[in-house]
Amino acid sequence: GGGGSSAGGGGAAACPGTFCDGFERTALGPDWTLDNSIPTNKIELVSDKGHNSASSVHITLGTASGSTFISETKTFPAPGNVIWGRAWVYTMVPLTAHQVYVEARNAESKTGVRSINTGVNGQDAVLGVNLENGDAGKTSKIAMKMGAWVCWEWQITGIGGMGDFTSWADGELIGTITKAAIPAVTRERIGMQRFGTGPTAGEMWIDDVAFGPARLNCN
Repeated sequence: GGGGSSAGGGGAAACPGTFCDGFERTALGPDWTLDNSIPTNKIELVSDKGHNSASSVHITLGTASGSTFISETKTFPAPGNVIWGRAWVYTMVPLTAHQVYVEARNAESKTGVRSINTGVNGQDAVLGVNLENGDAGKTSKIAMKMGAWVCWEWQITGIGGMGDFTSWADGELIGTITKAAIPAVTRERIGMQRFGTGPTAGEMWIDDVAFGPARLNCN
């Protein structure tokens, strides 16, 4: 945890963007909705593991394929059709086939701007970027780090037109998709979508999320 649920943070560190959340409370609240297609998967706030303080979002995942995310729409429409995001994530999720962790999309199918993935181009163990419509993707040499807090950052430009998107892990470039048709996305979601059945269950924690019109950095 750390920071508040909106700019300013209620006495915590100032929000570097337009919407920040350190999850320092007992209920997720109206800024987020649960985007969970698997009823047995669990999304909760916990007070025993956080990035800067004790609280964070905890997601417990079974082995089924499907989506389990927290989703926000507060940052849309994005000024200038540009959005930057940041999240600290601690994952203990087995890597199997294609898995999406950060995605912007709207209500229509085939609209995912997938900023943080594993399993792009068949590379299960490393991070990549992927555009759902047409399945354009790039992989990095950055391994998905398990058992430690990692700062993910991402940027999308040209929302609703031609644009690009880029992502980073702990400041290291994951990849960029350029000159792409960027859907008119209306929400950002963080968690995990698994496209194949996993061999074992897993869990992850999300903390210190921020969105804004410029880079938010990892501090």
